[in-house]
Amino acid sequence: MKKKLLIAFIILITFIVLILAGYFSLPFFLKSQYFLHLVENKTHIKIDKIENYKISQTLTTINVNISQLEVSSSKFKANAKNLSYKLKLSELISKKPTFGNLKIHQLNLVAYRSKIPAKTKTIIKPLPLSIEIQHLSASYENYKIEGKLDLILNLTTKNNNFYFEGNVNNSPTTLSGDINPSNLHVSLNIKKFSPQNFPAYLKAIDNSSAKATLTLKNNLELQSGNLKISDINYKGLKLNNPSASYSKDELFVNIPYLTYKQNISGKSAKLKLNTKNYNGSVDLSNINIANLNIEKPTINFKYNKNTHAFFIDTLSKNGYFINAKGTLNTKNLEESTIAGFFKTPYIDYNQIKPLLPKHIQEYIYSGQIKAKKVTFKGKIKDKENLIDTGELVAQSTRFIVEKNTYPFTITFANIQITPKDVVIHGTGYCDKVNLISSKLVIARKKGYPADMHLVLNGESTKNTEDFLYKAILSHEDAKYIDYAKDIRGPFTAIIDIKNYYWHSLPHFYFNVNIDSNLSLQDKKISQKPINLIGKFDIQRNNQILRVSANNLKLATDNSFINITGYLEHSNTVFYKATIRAKINPVEIRDISYLKPYKNYLPTSEVTIKPSSISGNLKKINFDVNIEGKKLFKEHGFGVDEILAKGYCEKNLISFNPVKLDDTLSINGLYNTKAKSFNGNINLKNFKISTIKNLVKLPIDEAILNGSVKLGLEDKKLQYIYSNNLVVSDLVYGNDVVVKSAHVSFNKNYATIENGNALIMQNPVSFTGNVNLEPLVINLNAKSQKFIIKKTKSKTKSYIGDIKFKIPKVSIYAQADIDELIIEDSKPLVFNNVNAHLELASKRYISLKTPYTSIYIDMAQNTINVEATDSYIFAHYIESKTKKPSITTLKATLNTPTTDEIDLKKLNGTIKFVSENGNIKNFTDIYKILTLADIVGLLSGQFDARKGFYYTKMVGVFDLKDGILKTQKPLTVKGTANNLFINGNVNLTNYHVDALFMITTFTFLNRLISSIPIIGHILGGKEKSFTGLSFRVDGYLDGKMNLYPVPWESLGKGFLDIITRTITLPAYLLGVNGNTNNTEKKK
Repeated sequence: MKKKLLIAFIILITFIVLILAGYFSLPFFLKSQYFLHLVENKTHIKIDKIENYKISQTLTTINVNISQLEVSSSKFKANAKNLSYKLKLSELISKKPTFGNLKIHQLNLVAYRSKIPAKTKTIIKPLPLSIEIQHLSASYENYKIEGKLDLILNLTTKNNNFYFEGNVNNSPTTLSGDINPSNLHVSLNIKKFSPQNFPAYLKAIDNSSAKATLTLKNNLELQSGNLKISDINYKGLKLNNPSASYSKDELFVNIPYLTYKQNISGKSAKLKLNTKNYNGSVDLSNINIANLNIEKPTINFKYNKNTHAFFIDTLSKNGYFINAKGTLNTKNLEESTIAGFFKTPYIDYNQIKPLLPKHIQEYIYSGQIKAKKVTFKGKIKDKENLIDTGELVAQSTRFIVEKNTYPFTITFANIQITPKDVVIHGTGYCDKVNLISSKLVIARKKGYPADMHLVLNGESTKNTEDFLYKAILSHEDAKYIDYAKDIRGPFTAIIDIKNYYWHSLPHFYFNVNIDSNLSLQDKKISQKPINLIGKFDIQRNNQILRVSANNLKLATDNSFINITGYLEHSNTVFYKATIRAKINPVEIRDISYLKPYKNYLPTSEVTIKPSSISGNLKKINFDVNIEGKKLFKEHGFGVDEILAKGYCEKNLISFNPVKLDDTLSINGLYNTKAKSFNGNINLKNFKISTIKNLVKLPIDEAILNGSVKLGLEDKKLQYIYSNNLVVSDLVYGNDVVVKSAHVSFNKNYATIENGNALIMQNPVSFTGNVNLEPLVINLNAKSQKFIIKKTKSKTKSYIGDIKFKIPKVSIYAQADIDELIIEDSKPLVFNNVNAHLELASKRYISLKTPYTSIYIDMAQNTINVEATDSYIFAHYIESKTKKPSITTLKATLNTPTTDEIDLKKLNGTIKFVSENGNIKNFTDIYKILTLADIVGLLSGQFDARKGFYYTKMVGVFDLKDGILKTQKPLTVKGTANNLFINGNVNLTNYHVDALFMITTFTFLNRLISSIPIIGHILGGKEKSFTGLSFRVDGYLDGKMNLYPVPWESLGKGFLDIITRTITLPAYLLGVNGNTNNTEKKK
């Protein structure tokens, strides 16, 4: 109907334009007449406004121009701008007369709907005229047209051609046509139509074209017509070469071939629709859904255009039937409601397999299913909940419940569907196990319970075992009977699972009853089969299940395992047992009698030696001896044999004792509720590595001897007592070995005596004490001779790479070393070394010898360093004088953290002062001077072969991000030369970038003797100095590049510092140059 109105609206607009054309074609009346009365239909057209009207005439043409014209009536209102009319008199008197050409730049038109349909015979017959409207904007009810319109009105042929290009309701449209006003026969060619703001069913014509021949009644209603449209593709629905015809209120549509996405196709679809009552039918030769073929379906439907209610009835030749009714939502098809039912014949699974999700296809292999009657109701968008009730039948269906399990075959099953659940009654088999009967209740919605009842018999095989473990039992259930795998033999069983809910984790009550004569063939227990003869019953009843966003609480208050029967091994009774126990192993309810046969039960991994378990409801005694080196190692025990003797009573487990080989024996009580232990541990050559996989320890190995009284609660130490514990062969890394130490414990305090260790292969004796809570360590160590050997590592190491953590414990340590030797090309020997370390309220380390003192303290994020030395430098430096070489160092550094020292992250200032020495022994600096020696010899200013003796060396440095940079030049005052260094060294790779300057006293004396010109020289009119200067760029431990640098390019700031330094002796002698005068002359 909407499409019919659209076509009628376009034609109506065309007729209105024809009326205007007839009116505009009488320009010589416009000046005198403002009203035109159409007598036949009594319609008054009023000219509301006319502006800038001009008419001109020549011998051959008549021209009319109007800037604006407004016209209105009861049927429409029009506003035209920039009209021009031109009539050639020669065309007027030709054989095919025409009344000229009318051009309108812009036309705004609003058409009103009339309550009384207009009769076509009352419309004015148009005059022969061509009309061009550059910008047309027309509206009628809910339709709006914008675009360009060309009209050619031909009186002789009675055909009126038009061409339109623009938008209809913002939908791109291009069309042309021909209208015969006398019989209202329309030929319409829709070249482009892309609906946007149209009903959903019209959007299927996206970017399509069509050709139509229509005949209208004289009230502009469609009488008959034919339509041929290009292929349609709407949201996966493809219609190939559709065509339509209309006659006597009936629409006929023929679609040779149609497809929907990839799985649905149809042929020879024929639609018949009554356009008055919207009743109709669709016949197809066939519909293919995946591999399913529906033969000759007929779809009958009814539709109420006022209420949008619909009814559908479908029947196919091969037994498919659908009956449905509902309400159509024309704006959103997904919101439409539908209700009804369907029936099907037996459908083979392979026919519908492509329609199912891939994760479902992986679980179903084959089968047949038939829908006897399935009802549905709801909104189309609710696809999962659309099915309401129904009955289905399945037969010969093979599927798996869990991946990698043997397929289960349902021979026959009846399936009942309700809004709450799906109930399945069926029979089948899995390998050699028969499903005699079953009832499965599957909940369709959360909160509704589900049940399972299975009656089985047959013979257990590997396939059925996998099915049991992977598909039926949960992980929690299976772990209690983990060693009951590889069960073979005949059995019958009833499995009941009650009240299974949809939750984040399984929650159900179940009861398994098994009558069996099974053969246990698990080689982890025995190389030979063990027969299980008797009744086995498992009951599980979950009483509490609470699920929230962050908490899951599950309690099994009434879950039991009942065994009555025998375990038979090698034709000898191994166990005779009657057991009723909770599945939770902590709460064993009752053991009336359980005693093993006395012979060993050897296996490749574990041997159970003579053992017994006996007791009653309140108390269970156990005496177990297990040998299994390989098995124990897998579980973190480095032992061959475990003996456990004791009893269980309520929340208490008594160990009396538990032995690991012959090295460890535990006697005591463990409270399962409080998670506490109190008892004694006896150790005999016990190696810590035995339990290294169970307990994380900071040491690699240690051997313990003695006894310990221990108290634990929730894994926390409560107390420990011992007076005879000996620790030996304790290994920590590569440099620390404690050969022996006696340790005494008194609650949470330990005393260490007679400690002997090897630290970096040096004998050290030590004593101390340890407070366990809080952890405080006190150590005193002594060594007669301690040698630090030179490292032989081939990998480069740099000072900037120094990084270490500060322990988060309180430590007080003191060490006295009679003789400390640091190996090098020229070894350092220190006597009477005293070292202190404190990491507590204060954090510092100090090292003192007769000639060296180093003190480092750390307060929050600040590190202060003070060092004075008259030995280390004197050891390496060749002084010309007898004066001692004294070196001092002060540093203030900041660190971003208080628990780690990382030299690359330290920032601060370092001041260094050294007196009386030879820089020849500073290998890094001397290496640079040696490179400069060739330049110095050529200039006669410096000879590095003799070394560089100095009286004082002063340096102030900034340290930042691992880079040491001179705050001002490093000054070395020599006996014959002065050396100045300005630059930086990267301590992480020893890269150096610095300026070196060497001056001689010969030059200085010449400068001082010429006092009147000092100001002149320092004023810059001549070169201030002519000494040796060069730049070094490279690596101290690798290649270095040296570049000579002219003095005048060094920069005034650098030279001023040098000037003040080298002229200081002149000032001390009372000699001063008049630099002020010099500066005034600049």
